[in-house]
Amino acid sequence: MLERAVEYYHVTHFNPDEYDKNGGLWTIHAGMNEAKPDYHAGPRMVPYYSLHFVKSGAVELSDGQQTVILNKGDVFCLFPERTYTYRIYKHPDELRMGWVAFQGMQADSILSSIPLSPSLPYVRQKVTREFLLAYEQLLHAGTGSSMHDRLNRSIMLYRLLSQLLPAELEIGIPTRPDQWIEDSKNYMDTHYTEDITVQHAAEYVGVHRSYFSKMFTERVGTTPTQYLKRLKMDKALLMLKQGHSVLETALSLGYSDTASFSRAFHRYFGSAPTRYYKSEPH
Repeated sequence: MLERAVEYYHVTHFNPDEYDKNGGLWTIHAGMNEAKPDYHAGPRMVPYYSLHFVKSGAVELSDGQQTVILNKGDVFCLFPERTYTYRIYKHPDELRMGWVAFQGMQADSILSSIPLSPSLPYVRQKVTREFLLAYEQLLHAGTGSSMHDRLNRSIMLYRLLSQLLPAELEIGIPTRPDQWIEDSKNYMDTHYTEDITVQHAAEYVGVHRSYFSKMFTERVGTTPTQYLKRLKMDKALLMLKQGHSVLETALSLGYSDTASFSRAFHRYFGSAPTRYYKSEPH
């Protein structure tokens, strides 16, 4: 470990470039420290998110509005452009911490799900064996610009943060209806060409089929069956007008043959798909 006036430390610096920054999250640096008796940091601001966890001992964290004492297993986050001070707190065990600094447009939404926010920048007793394993893997994920290193860093950062999520989110207990309805729409928007059903969408968000259909219809203004059918038929009409054959259109939208596709198309539009097919090259 390296030595500074108030600590012994190890840090791994990463060098995110434009490729990394086009992703949802990217790692800036990660490290660990062993505090000396007069350890303190701040008051200071950082231009990124800096997630810290207490491996042993205790630390006092202050953001100017509140001061808390954090112990082994606790986690706190420094949010960008906000002032924090943290220092060693009396404890029989030496203070040891780990940290990872990151940025990205997904950071706020992921942290709020933990939940961590500028108004409540800490959570209690979140450091598990799985969390520590993900952290160690992140430290050794590689600092190079190869695709292997890039993907490895990204995977390990997401894995680390996922270990902090509340148990109810991990096992898929539904959130408020507005959220899971939006999730189900995203699911259908993504997978409607794969022969999915409303039952698949309900299972994806963890809601019983009948309750799912009732709430979806109330909030969206159409049944999930109609919503899914509209996605397929709008795409079918577009493909036919672009010159794709009836067979290609049917198979691209998850139908097993042209007959079943043509029946569905006729029921929806009132005419056969051949009426819209344009044979020009596409």
